[in-house]
Amino acid sequence: MEWVRIIVVLVLLGRAIYTDVKRGIIENRIIWIGLVVAGVWSYCNGGISGLLQSGKMVVLTFGVLFVFYLVRGLGAGDVKLLCVLSAFFPELLWDIVVASFVMAAVISVGKMMIRGIRRKNIYVPGETILFSVPVGIGTGLVLLQQYVR
Repeated sequence: MEWVRIIVVLVLLGRAIYTDVKRGIIENRIIWIGLVVAGVWSYCNGGISGLLQSGKMVVLTFGVLFVFYLVRGLGAGDVKLLCVLSAFFPELLWDIVVASFVMAAVISVGKMMIRGIRRKNIYVPGETILFSVPVGIGTGLVLLQQYVR
């Protein structure tokens, strides 16, 4: 049944990435659907203690990543998306967060290298990354590493 959880998460991530790329936002309904499904999943697989563990990780994730939101390092939708992932994968959350930040760095450096090769300005003031893309890639990599053996 583990594959069901992975498929649900990948569908939610796909939708979040799509709306973020197309409209620049991650829909709150995706966040709410993710949290409800993760809560049901946690309760079905771990009872009240599983649900509490999942909820604890959501609160902890929000508390830690809210600091990044305050300094404008992450958008609100990105923080909420990572909270949904923490509800689904409390045991893998910090791996997912680190992989997401590493992927964001790789994408940023790649963009700068391409600009340098094209002899354009390497640094573009005010440019942002749609962080849902590195979150999706990072989550995929962590899940591959964890479940494909």
